[in-house]
Amino acid sequence: MGWLLGRSRYGLALRAIGADETAASHSGIDATRVKLGVFVLSATFMAMTGAVMAPRWTYIDPAIAFNPTISFQVVIMALLGGAGSLFGPVLGVVPLVLLFEVLTATLPNHFSIVLGVIFVLIVLALPNGVIGLFRTGRWRIPVGSPAAAFARTMNKAPLLAVEGVSKSFSGLRAVDGVSFTVAAGEIIGIIGPNGSGKTTLLNTLSGALKPSSGTIRFSGTVLTGLRAYQIARLGLARTFQLVRVMPDLTVAENVAAARLFSTSDGSDTTGRELLDLVGLGTMHETLARELTYIDQKRLELARALALRPRLVLLDEWLAGLNPSELETGIALIAKLRERGLTIIMVEHVMDAIRALCGHCIVMNAGRVIARGAPDEVLADPKVVAAYLGDDDA
Repeated sequence: MGWLLGRSRYGLALRAIGADETAASHSGIDATRVKLGVFVLSATFMAMTGAVMAPRWTYIDPAIAFNPTISFQVVIMALLGGAGSLFGPVLGVVPLVLLFEVLTATLPNHFSIVLGVIFVLIVLALPNGVIGLFRTGRWRIPVGSPAAAFARTMNKAPLLAVEGVSKSFSGLRAVDGVSFTVAAGEIIGIIGPNGSGKTTLLNTLSGALKPSSGTIRFSGTVLTGLRAYQIARLGLARTFQLVRVMPDLTVAENVAAARLFSTSDGSDTTGRELLDLVGLGTMHETLARELTYIDQKRLELARALALRPRLVLLDEWLAGLNPSELETGIALIAKLRERGLTIIMVEHVMDAIRALCGHCIVMNAGRVIARGAPDEVLADPKVVAAYLGDDDA
């Protein structure tokens, strides 16, 4: 059963949740349902074990049943072998059972202290256990058909319609009555000084936050009140202002986690092709935590694209890049636009806004203060004042 679960998409979902639950939820994974399912499954096995053992023991020994040291020993065994694998705990049982017997006989008064030292050493020296040294049981991305363009729609109705959306935190109104529409295949830029509510607005669109008021419609579906995984499955994907990858998963597994839970009818581009597209085609088996900053950003974008989205929210995806990386990033976003992908990008790099966006929205103190073509809004006195302050400031 454990072997089957580990190789199923739910096994991958569990590992994704353990690595970064927020990123997993925005990859289309229902974290609550998956965790509840595993809890029920484990409780079922424990109940079956109790039903078998109770008639054999016929009594409860408090020294065994309520001894925290015994439970701690089991945890150490799992950590030594590798708690995230099927056979890892088995590898930890044999040497540690023998060691515990020796310690009990030779150091009965210091057993708990030695146990704690062993625990610390395992966590520091073998965070993934012995089995983690071999990286077995990793997901691999299958080779698929040639890449298809992202889905275009001939529907004249806007793909996204935001109507009077507001978000308050106690007395602070972070987003105040924002309204706009996004047509399919369009790139919209959202700019404004720090603290103007741009990321909070994206959080309301993606389900990370529930709007205090207003309505959000995506392809005719009202998103208000939906959870992040439900919105992701509809085909609205995102990246984060502070890059979020699942560090304990490989590059391939990060992408597979999103693709396996996607229910959108967007692009049929395969995971391998997505990694080639973002420049990670030769790094399938690399752990996400071993990637450079720019490569983690690329992986986060590939994971978003793996949802087969019709709309992607990019939250300062170009921030922190050097000039060469910035040029490559702008070219990549332009390529996505050519494939028909709709994008909303929050950005402070004005060269990117001018090069990529046909329309801009400027926010300040939670409100929209200007909208229009990039060159027009950047020359607007209200926008200049929002960034630089008034003449008498």
